[in-house]
Amino acid sequence: MVLFNFLYFTGTVFFVKSVFRERKNRPYTYYSKIYHVVILAVPLLFGNPWLSLAYLFPLLRALKFSGTTMKPMKVGILEIVGAVQFLIVAVVIFLSV
Repeated sequence: MVLFNFLYFTGTVFFVKSVFRERKNRPYTYYSKIYHVVILAVPLLFGNPWLSLAYLFPLLRALKFSGTTMKPMKVGILEIVGAVQFLIVAVVIFLSV
């Protein structure tokens, strides 16, 4: 479970940097999007295919907003929604196993 949390929150760092400090850095934005696509496969490799659902929202968020200008309040709200969604999905999946 620690690995999945680490991967999720590492993705949030990439996303937040790609909308604030690195938004004009095209390679960084590209790496952020690629990272979110790759972490979708990690739960599959560890035998938890349903946990990939927890990484869908961050992937969609990164694909839509990385490299754009956003207000800090909107980014904060997206981060809270994503973290709560990740927590709920992860708890439900791990309790059902």
